[in-house]
Amino acid sequence: EEMIQTLSKIFSLNTSIYKYDDYKIEVQPDAGATHRLDFNKVVLQKFDFEAVRIIALSIGQSVALDYYQSITVDLLAETKDISEELRTKGRSTRNIKNLVRYMGACMSTKQSLTDDLYIYDEPDESWDNQNVSKLFEEAKRHLEIQSRFKGIYYDLDLIQQSSEMVADLIHIRKQNVLELTIVGLIAFEVAWLIIDKFL
Repeated sequence: EEMIQTLSKIFSLNTSIYKYDDYKIEVQPDAGATHRLDFNKVVLQKFDFEAVRIIALSIGQSVALDYYQSITVDLLAETKDISEELRTKGRSTRNIKNLVRYMGACMSTKQSLTDDLYIYDEPDESWDNQNVSKLFEEAKRHLEIQSRFKGIYYDLDLIQQSSEMVADLIHIRKQNVLELTIVGLIAFEVAWLIIDKFL
């Protein structure tokens, strides 16, 4: 808690949005294997700093996925509202600025998700230690890191496609209005010339 408070002040972080998970680490010298993962704990045969770091990394990725999942749920709710508008009214009442903000939130989330988590990169410790490498793979599988990552990424792709489609529709509508305005101005000019000629 003290470390979190210190880091929050240094980086101006909002502590109210923190997500966390509890995961126990037990050291059992008489354990039959070097490590064992259970529902909410991992058992190590001996204390190993590299193994603890791998566990912390995996839990950190899991909690980060929870955070991005909550953002994605909000974006999906907004996507649903827009889709419902299109279904019932045949158009979206959102202006371009709001849609650009909405698309930006989606793109930013996708970018941060990829940059922050390093889902497909193995940490250096796992290259030199077979037990640590095995622990890392088991932790990823146990916490469903890759499947959750893919699910969030798929949802963000769907959101982005929907927002781009709505933006295209609004652009076409504005283009049609512009074309009608031009046609109206030309018609007005022709009418003015005709009137001027006969008067």
